[in-house]
Amino acid sequence: MTLVTVAIPTFNGEQRLPQVLECLLRQVNLEKIVWEVLVVDNNSTDATAKITRHYQQTWPSDSSLQYCFAAKQGAAFARQKAIEVAQGDIVAFLDDDNLPAENWVEQVAQFAIAHPQAGAFGSRIYGCFEVEPPQQIAEKIAPFLAIVNRGEEPHQYYANQRVLPPGAGLAVRKQAWVESVPANLFLNYLGQCANANTASEDLEVLIHIQKVGWQIWHNPAMVVYHQIAKERLQERNVLMLLRRIGLSRFHIRMLRYPLWQRPLLSVLHFLLDCAKLLVYYFSLPFDQQRSHFDHLCQREYLWSSLLSPFFLIRKYQLERKIAQKRQKNTPDHEFWLSKISTAFEKQLFCLFVQPIKSLDALNQEPCLVEVLLRLQVDGNGISTFCANDFMPTAVSFSLTQVIDRWVIEEVVRLISTQPVKWSGQHRQTEPLYFVNLSENSLKDEHFAKFLAKLLRYYPYLTHRICFEIPESVLLADINQSTQFIREIRGLGFAIAIDKVSHFSGLKKLLQHTPVDYLKVDVHQLEESYRDLILLQRYPTNEGFCPKLIAIQVENAALVEKVQDLGIDYAQGYAIGVPHSLKILDLVA
Repeated sequence: MTLVTVAIPTFNGEQRLPQVLECLLRQVNLEKIVWEVLVVDNNSTDATAKITRHYQQTWPSDSSLQYCFAAKQGAAFARQKAIEVAQGDIVAFLDDDNLPAENWVEQVAQFAIAHPQAGAFGSRIYGCFEVEPPQQIAEKIAPFLAIVNRGEEPHQYYANQRVLPPGAGLAVRKQAWVESVPANLFLNYLGQCANANTASEDLEVLIHIQKVGWQIWHNPAMVVYHQIAKERLQERNVLMLLRRIGLSRFHIRMLRYPLWQRPLLSVLHFLLDCAKLLVYYFSLPFDQQRSHFDHLCQREYLWSSLLSPFFLIRKYQLERKIAQKRQKNTPDHEFWLSKISTAFEKQLFCLFVQPIKSLDALNQEPCLVEVLLRLQVDGNGISTFCANDFMPTAVSFSLTQVIDRWVIEEVVRLISTQPVKWSGQHRQTEPLYFVNLSENSLKDEHFAKFLAKLLRYYPYLTHRICFEIPESVLLADINQSTQFIREIRGLGFAIAIDKVSHFSGLKKLLQHTPVDYLKVDVHQLEESYRDLILLQRYPTNEGFCPKLIAIQVENAALVEKVQDLGIDYAQGYAIGVPHSLKILDLVA
């Protein structure tokens, strides 16, 4: 049986994660300790999964390195996922910027054995600042940055002390967590709701554990070095952190009291917070309140604490509305979240393609194919779920961005395996792959940099991929869409607009930037044909003429209809082959 699981929740940790894994590779005195490392990927859009799998190939056999995917965004959800997956009796948490001392795992195991009543115990944490802050500032904000040194001797945290260890470097007995911590913590972070941003979910966990009788300890022999990037010390970031902690404070306070005491005590704490804020304003000159950074921090924390009950009531109402909406729109979202997480962990996503056929026999342009995403049921690729089944849940939980990037990287990998074909002295025309993009990718300010990075390694991708975006997404913000299209086309990629129907809105978009393809449902062709032709030849789009693609062409009669109207391309099961082809078959 595994004694210790070292869990590393991470979000976009490709730059930080390798340092943590290297520190764990250097752990000592573990000959008699059974342990494992678990990387919890919290919906990362970078190379976190690739880096973990790279380390798995060379990880020593005396322990194991596991990977799991936490679909719900936020530290609380990632830690809950770690508890569910961990094989160890003790789950020791490291953030992806926590570097443990070389005997850290040994000390975790020894303390757990020596203190069987300890439900959780924290480390001694030193701050390693990328840019050293002034000493006065560092001392005041250190506790909020999970930098703690509470003595050279182990000691127990008692409930009446109102002090607990931070989540960084915290070891938790799995039994204590399962017995006391609710499945859904209140102080979570909903990734799609910026105004529901909170903190202190680690304290919420410890209070639940402490309330049922488990002990909480400080173990100075467990040493962790917390890497503090210079960005975290910027004024706006420090103030944001204090705001999040302050806004969470009311729940942490009330959680310690019985239900019958909370109404009276909530009023008492509110009055005390008002008094503290008044003392702050009357005790400091006005110029110091605005000019001294430590005073700004104090004011931010006091105001946030005062507003905390009202903010948390609003948060509760917001989460309730979101849960009701999800239950209505995606009643099976828990099932699909599990399937999506498993698909990332076991690489069960797969790609198919559907041909887009040119209706001009003399057309010498590249052949067009649309990439279709599927989720395998059992890993053999025979039984799959359609994207329409699981994408509504992916949209609801903001997972589309990471799915988009996975699809793009997989298409790039498969294109890179295709041998270059030549006819005489000329290179043959390669297929153009249509890849669907979500609204989140359109709003992602780093998406163009992600594509530019791919082009540095695979320069031949230009004119090989066409990004397909729904019309409704583009027209929601024409200025943003115009900038996005210009950036993507500037890199050499084509753009297609899907589900075209709002012609006046598209005219405004095409005034500023051209696109390559317009896709319209075959059943709307007759009534919208005139608008399509005018749109295709619209004079203000720099003379660029987009090609028209009829979709949903499912029988011979519709093929004939499309040909009679002179449409450039057609897509559907009646075109080319009766069924989609797996993309691996296409490139073989």
